Amino acid sequence: MLALTLSGRIYRRHIAGSTTAADVVEALRYLRRVLRRPMIIIWDRLSAHRAGIVKNYLGSYPEVSIEWLPAYAPELNPEEYCHGYVKQRMRNVVVETEQQMREHVDRELRRLRKRPHIIQGFFRRAGLDITLSG
Repeated sequence: MLALTLSGRIYRRHIAGSTTAADVVEALRYLRRVLRRPMIIIWDRLSAHRAGIVKNYLGSYPEVSIEWLPAYAPELNPEEYCHGYVKQRMRNVVVETEQQMREHVDRELRRLRKRPHIIQGFFRRAGLDITLSG
């Protein structure tokens, strides 16, 4: 799971297997803990995002707003551009284990964190206004 901010920050959680609703709730808890401010989350229509336990969790936190992407619109999702960027950077990497893959992904994300203008570009590419205030 990946979360991008307009200021150019990245937050990630590795998940083994398919993303479940419990994973989504745990990621939301993590984001609330580290960000400590109101959030607008842009989500695709993954079933785990729409699950009852996620809705129940969000019902307790009105400072977290959800904006939904159209049913299939990866070109409108900044996260997709981030994933594509990391995959492109790793195109010649050979790994033998899941752990090695995570290490390479984490290394690329650390590099990307040092370039917030690239992360902001993912929002622009998706057609989103990234006007930053205060």
